[in-house]
Amino acid sequence: MDMKPKKVWGYCRQSTPDDEGIEGQKRKIQKYVQDHGFELLGYTVVNGGNLKNDGPEMEGLRKAAEELQVDTLIVCSVGRISKEYDDMRETVETIGRFGMQLESIANDYFEIPESVHGIFKTMTGLMDAVNQEDKADDEDTYDYDEVGEEV
Repeated sequence: MDMKPKKVWGYCRQSTPDDEGIEGQKRKIQKYVQDHGFELLGYTVVNGGNLKNDGPEMEGLRKAAEELQVDTLIVCSVGRISKEYDDMRETVETIGRFGMQLESIANDYFEIPESVHGIFKTMTGLMDAVNQEDKADDEDTYDYDEVGEEV
């Protein structure tokens, strides 16, 4: 059985001169992709600032997902997406709508600032509770008469 490799796209961001450089991030992404047998189809690079949901970089990610069937965005660290929780959440939701997942080389979800980590844990718990409620609602059945009113 011939398995196709996962199609990935790299994302690099350097917000200050002290940050890890773009080329260093690209090397890490290339090594990670090679080690995991993924197919790297390109990069989005942002110098300064964050990945904006209405910016040209996000449009490039949308095109990569649609035209190249990229299914995963690889970052060196989740902090490369944004240091601000709301920006990160919005970006992850946006790339999710494109059918992409976010994968961190550092697997550093515990390196997110403690305040944000607590919010992630709370949101995960709330989403699990909502999913359980939805599952229970799906199991409920209702009887309707011919006019459509519940009996």
